[in-house]
Amino acid sequence: NFEIGAFRHRYACALSRTVFLGEPTARARHLHQAALDGFLAQVETIRPGVRCSEVSQAFQRAFKPYGVRKESRSGYSIGLGWVDGGVSFQVDDETVIEPNMTFHVLIGIFEKDDGYIFSETVRVTENGVKSLSSMSRDLLVNY
Repeated sequence: NFEIGAFRHRYACALSRTVFLGEPTARARHLHQAALDGFLAQVETIRPGVRCSEVSQAFQRAFKPYGVRKESRSGYSIGLGWVDGGVSFQVDDETVIEPNMTFHVLIGIFEKDDGYIFSETVRVTENGVKSLSSMSRDLLVNY
């Protein structure tokens, strides 16, 4: 699992991926699809006027059918530091999203014998979000 960050003019940007050396297990492929579907549900929901709790609910609707357990938040504000203000994509955060907010949309799944992580930093536009990454969202495998 890799989580990397970059800073430009003191603003933080984070990105996480799991890389598989050799053939991924069926469970790893399952976790990737669950994380990707949850991520996509979030980025399709994020826009001005939406509450952070609504983004969390969209994540759960897409993620829960996979039967994978994740109770922690699925993203948080990022900007003038890695974690800049405590706004989170979780069921009890009623913060209203505004243009130019920036979020680290993070799906970390950590189990007893395994783990998987997938994230990108996105900026809220007038109509949705723009990812600050152009990295592939495909399962990363190195044979």
